[in-house]
Amino acid sequence: RLSGSRIEVLQEAPVDGKRKLTMKGSAVAVTRARVLIEDKLRSAPSKQDVSRVEEPQKETRIMVAGRCFADRDQLVSHIRALQGSLTDGAMLGPEDAFFVFHLATYHPNFVEKMIAPIVGFKYGPHESFGGSKC
Repeated sequence: RLSGSRIEVLQEAPVDGKRKLTMKGSAVAVTRARVLIEDKLRSAPSKQDVSRVEEPQKETRIMVAGRCFADRDQLVSHIRALQGSLTDGAMLGPEDAFFVFHLATYHPNFVEKMIAPIVGFKYGPHESFGGSKC
């Protein structure tokens, strides 16, 4: 659901413990799905770790740019803390810019809005909409 693409696990027998899947959707949605799946597989416990687990771990529900958030409130809290730490009109640092870029990929019109190369991100008062920041 997070990626916007359709993912189907094929019913063929696994080969060397690996299963095949297909992803359908826009190029951005498929790329986002691939990144999410690869990240999930990297963080999945090995068979040995699963046998040693005594109590279930709380599953994270939202992952943006490698950061895990338990729920939407925790994500919003992180974004507000980021906004509060920034100087108006200053460019975001590499780690924060990476996070904001990945967050922007969830915008429904991301492809249409990103028509020029991205140099960086700034946060500050909007010229056309007085009293608001973006």
